[in-house]
Amino acid sequence: MAQALDILQAETKAFMGYLVPTLTILQGKLRARREVVQTCGPLIDALLAGIARRFDATMNSAESIAAAIVHPKFRKDWTDDVLVLDKGKLAMCVCMYIYICVCVFEENRIAVAANYHYKLPTFISLINLR
Repeated sequence: MAQALDILQAETKAFMGYLVPTLTILQGKLRARREVVQTCGPLIDALLAGIARRFDATMNSAESIAAAIVHPKFRKDWTDDVLVLDKGKLAMCVCMYIYICVCVFEENRIAVAANYHYKLPTFISLINLR
């Protein structure tokens, strides 16, 4: 638990890609400890419930999962859940599609503006002739 807090509170490695893998690994370790340790069972249950309550939306967010997959430290090593990885991959594809559309739109806008720039003097000269 302390290591996870240190990782998430660090100032040098504070990336969105750290959140979901760190919490997933922490939950896995707590569940493994829950099966072995009987005296601290209620504490471990409370920690797991608190993590689930606070971070459930973030841990199921496609953007957060995609950030973890893109991060070079984690890639796909932090989970074995194929559905989670597919959700992140889909989010990455959507982001790439939007990025490509924006780039193409911007290139077209610049090309159209450049064409109007060249045709504008001709148009102005026709107006001045009248």
